[in-house]
Amino acid sequence: YRDRMIPVEDGDLESDMLILSQVDVLMLPIPENRELELYLPGVALLASLMQVPVISDARCGLSDWITDGKDGLLCRSSTEWRAAAKQLCTDENAREEMARLSCLKLLKENQGFRRLLGDTH
Repeated sequence: YRDRMIPVEDGDLESDMLILSQVDVLMLPIPENRELELYLPGVALLASLMQVPVISDARCGLSDWITDGKDGLLCRSSTEWRAAAKQLCTDENAREEMARLSCLKLLKENQGFRRLLGDTH
């Protein structure tokens, strides 16, 4: 799976959407450039909306958004990163279920997204 990894880090929405439309999983480690850390929640939300499951470092602030093991994976060690990547890259059912639950959570908790998609109920 290592050969299929693409970095998402420039903050360009169109570029990020294009990249996310072509990947199965988004991995968000803590970036070396700490300014990019502010960008991570937006990328994670975009991935959720596009039904791409997220694997994130547990320390980068997404633990408030991701329910570990349900709608994404939070990692605390290199061993957990490897296991999470392997799980979601090889288990299509788990990948699809996490993506679905993450998108549903986003739509349920954010009225603005429902309005944007035309659902006002």
